Parts: sequence; C-alpha cells; structure tokens
Amino acid sequence: MPEAHVPQIDDHEEGAAPITTAAAGLLQRKWLVKIVLEVALIGTGVFLGLMGERWREHAQHRELAQMSLRRFRTEILSNRKALGAVTDYHATMRKNLERYLASAGPPGALGTRTSKGTGDQY
Repeated sequence: MPEAHVPQIDDHEEGAAPITTAAAGLLQRKWLVKIVLEVALIGTGVFLGLMGERWREHAQHRELAQMSLRRFRTEILSNRKALGAVTDYHATMRKNLERYLASAGPPGALGTRTSKGTGDQY
C-alpha cells in the first residue's frame, strides 16, 4: 500500500513570512465585519418576512370584516322587509285583542270571567 502524505497543520512553508500582529488584527477585523454584516442581513430578512406576514394577515382580516359587514347589511335589509310584510297583520291583531279585552267577553258567553285557579266556572 502506498504511503499517503498527511500535512501537519503546524507546518509552514519555508519561504512564507510569518503573520505579523497588524496583519492578524486586520484579518480579525475583516472576519468580524463579515460576521456582523451577515447577522444584519439575516436579521433584516427575518424582519421583512415577519412584516410581510403581518401585512398579509391584516389584509385578510380586513377582507373578512368587510364580508361580515356586507352579510349583516343583507340580513338587516331582509329582516326589515319581512317586518314590513307582517306589520299590518300585527296592527290588526292588536286592535282586535284590545276590543276583545275591552268587551265583556266573547259574544254569547255564559257567566262572568273569573281568575284562574279559584275553581270558579265561567
């Protein structure tokens, strides 16, 4: 089996210059700026996504409210129409009941009326 060369992490090329403290600081700053930028972009994306979802839900609720108001209006109009159709009937019935209660009783009734529960007959 042929031998494979496994590079060592600590190996440096012989001609490479060692990293100075200033260069290390610059690399660290670039890395930090890159991380901060990525976090800011991800946060902005999440924020915009949540705002878009909120706007969509608000529009949906507004549409449902408008549909409900239209149904209420239709129901109220149909109830007014139905009430108008029976108003004359109820007015006539009220007049008849008032005349009946004002009279001595039904025509041809025997005896007088008494309160219920006393055992008296008509």
